[in-house]
Amino acid sequence: MQILALRIDDDLLEVHHNMLNNKDTIFLNGEEVHVKRRYFGTTHKFSALATDGFTTNHFRVRVGMGMNGLTFEVTKNEVCYLATSSRKISMPQRRRRPAAAPRAARHQERRTVSRSTESPLDDEDLLV
Repeated sequence: MQILALRIDDDLLEVHHNMLNNKDTIFLNGEEVHVKRRYFGTTHKFSALATDGFTTNHFRVRVGMGMNGLTFEVTKNEVCYLATSSRKISMPQRRRRPAAAPRAARHQERRTVSRSTESPLDDEDLLV
């Protein structure tokens, strides 16, 4: 029984599960590339020649049981294409704000700015 079909770039990855003998079979572009017995979860690792005929693609397919049924994780050359488990998906790093000055320096800076902006009162201003 087919439980997953996923198009990855120019490849079609299919995962089939036979409940009688409890085996997962992985097909890539219609060819059987990996077979493994599964009870609660398993990881399939295999390599295949790319469509250009020169490079090799490395695949990892994890099939497991989760709280809501089957969970999948499909990676090709360490890039995650499908993750339904609790795997943390790598995201581009956010830019961090520059480090702030120490608190004492900021407080001192505020005090000097506030003193310099105040205009001193002259004696003439006090006489009304």
